[in-house]
Amino acid sequence: SIKMKGKPIAEVCGNFFSTANGIRYRARLELSGRKTNDIAAAVGAFAKNLDVNNVSPKRDEAQALLECLWVFEEHRVANESLLRRVFEADEERIRAAAIRTLGHWGEKVAGWQKLLVAGSRDKSALVRAEAVKAAVSFEKLAAAEVVFEVATRPTDAELNNVLTFARGQLAVDKI
Repeated sequence: SIKMKGKPIAEVCGNFFSTANGIRYRARLELSGRKTNDIAAAVGAFAKNLDVNNVSPKRDEAQALLECLWVFEEHRVANESLLRRVFEADEERIRAAAIRTLGHWGEKVAGWQKLLVAGSRDKSALVRAEAVKAAVSFEKLAAAEVVFEVATRPTDAELNNVLTFARGQLAVDKI
């Protein structure tokens, strides 16, 4: 098995290219116990060399960037520039995960309104659903705008459920 305990942060980050969920998870777990300042510097540096649209079966840089984003999330450090880069992924799952992280970080992300509205206008129903769920944690005009944006686009059963939930939480009409 792969040894990660005590290894340099950049070396542990290399495991984010693994196709095995378990190995990527173990790498995040190892990094969650490290000092936040060290993590912010080293994981940030590792992420800078990745391209969110350089994706192949051998090296999925979008997934690796998402793993880096999750490390920042686990350390409760909002990294807006990394979040924006992850949100540019071609892969809808990756964009959806970025928007979910935005919801967790909330107003710690300076440009949250624009990102949230971009999520609500995404071509993917999965991403739009995450935008609605994230909007509930903001409770401001932009959140109501997100619900409106999503409701005016094609929906499916899952998205309708999410919209109903959000309307109940947000009092959209009142906003």
